[in-house]
Amino acid sequence: MFKPDNFKSKIIVRAQLPFYKLDPDTHFLLYDKQLESLYSEEFDLQDFVESFPHRLGLKAGEPLKSFRDFPKNLETVLKPWPQPVKRSHTLVALGGGSLGDFAGFVASILKRGVGLIHIPSTWLAAMDSAHGGKNALNMAGAKNQIGTFYPAQKVFVVKELLESSPRELKEQAYGELIKMALIGESQFFREIIEERRPVEDFMWRFMKNCIEDKYHVILQDPYESKTIRQTLNFGHSLGHALESHFEWPHGDSVLQGIFFSLEWSRYRGLLSQVGYDKIMSVISEKFSRGPAYEFRWYRKPALKAIERLLLADKKINDQGQLNFVFLKGVGKPSVQPVLLTDLLSEAKRQGWIK
Repeated sequence: MFKPDNFKSKIIVRAQLPFYKLDPDTHFLLYDKQLESLYSEEFDLQDFVESFPHRLGLKAGEPLKSFRDFPKNLETVLKPWPQPVKRSHTLVALGGGSLGDFAGFVASILKRGVGLIHIPSTWLAAMDSAHGGKNALNMAGAKNQIGTFYPAQKVFVVKELLESSPRELKEQAYGELIKMALIGESQFFREIIEERRPVEDFMWRFMKNCIEDKYHVILQDPYESKTIRQTLNFGHSLGHALESHFEWPHGDSVLQGIFFSLEWSRYRGLLSQVGYDKIMSVISEKFSRGPAYEFRWYRKPALKAIERLLLADKKINDQGQLNFVFLKGVGKPSVQPVLLTDLLSEAKRQGWIK
């Protein structure tokens, strides 16, 4: 098992993709084949991809994380892998969160652990999922039920790759940026308030804050055996349920979960009305986002449907409680046990469910 110090991957920030000589007998590239059509014509991934003699493109997305389909998917990966497979091999994962989760899980179990390098292709993965070693597959319609802790040795954060991504992928990272700005040690939410540029132009500025603030939490509680690392789940409890129910993108769902958490924090008196109003105003003005239930297109799911998804939450105990992340103020997350029934009642009170 990894020592806690190893949970901080070596972060390599680059302007362009890392063209460096790799041993063709030991490195295998697993990449999202959708990148070739998603990214702008001015940015050509082909040369980088073809620099790996052993490589495979897969269609990323939640289906790739299916536990039921994992044996078939693993066999597909191993066909072009350098043979025989050795522990000295390194898996290089180029893609977003779903491909990174899948690749990390493969690396963690293959030969009881091969090398792992992440090159996140989405803003969300670069800020969040590429760091901290959580790898997971989905099972029985619920997210991240089967998983391992297995940090990458290196994570390349490549500005050219991220800035060339489609606008919608950048927008899906707004929730993660807001989350870390609200709960992170550096409290850079205050700097976001002062920003005069549109959000798409200042995302890169806060990449370092997101990553460093995340590792500040992870290294105190690498295996989530305490409640410290659970603060990173801010917005995730209801967010994951909405994601599974509506099949929304992960980043968008977490942002909706953040809106729920902020209002519940205000309602319980943990977050002042002034603080709540300020946060919501900044999110509206800077990111043009608001709670989904305020829009006419939103169709409230049934309480039982959301209850079923929440019951699959790994944080629920035998007493029907789960640790929920509230916010007392910028930089002040608070993990508190709540009853599932109370969470559902609050979701109904706010207008998320019927």
